[in-house]
Amino acid sequence: MRVLAVTAFTALLIAEVTWPAAAAEIPPGAYQNSCTDIQVQKLLGGSGRNLTASCQKKNGKYVDAILSLPCAGDIQNRNGKLVCVPGDNPFGPPVGSYQTMCKNISMAGPILRGRCRSAMSNIYVTTSINTLDCGGADIRVKPSGELAC
Repeated sequence: MRVLAVTAFTALLIAEVTWPAAAAEIPPGAYQNSCTDIQVQKLLGGSGRNLTASCQKKNGKYVDAILSLPCAGDIQNRNGKLVCVPGDNPFGPPVGSYQTMCKNISMAGPILRGRCRSAMSNIYVTTSINTLDCGGADIRVKPSGELAC
């Protein structure tokens, strides 16, 4: 029985260590047109993440590239090097009334994420919404703190 418990604990520990790296979402950006083997790696012992990929250089060869995340702009491949180009992000969060009630706003594809203040309890709630479901309608914060169209 004790061996079974240790084996189960070990399997759970391995799953816990490897799961975040596998579950990390790939950030959008122009680099995806010329890079392959794209991954997001969680840094051990911290909250940071790295974007890694094999990116094509002007001469056609592929090289390993890395970029620290997050990037508040467009991620581009510049001759085999991943760079974060600040400014207007074509993949950035849409405008909406939610912006006055939320912080830590980010996008992962069409998924808008943030921590939004609940009017009922005045605490911040972690929430997300698929912006494609909104069809351009205003994204707002419900009294519960959840995002809605």
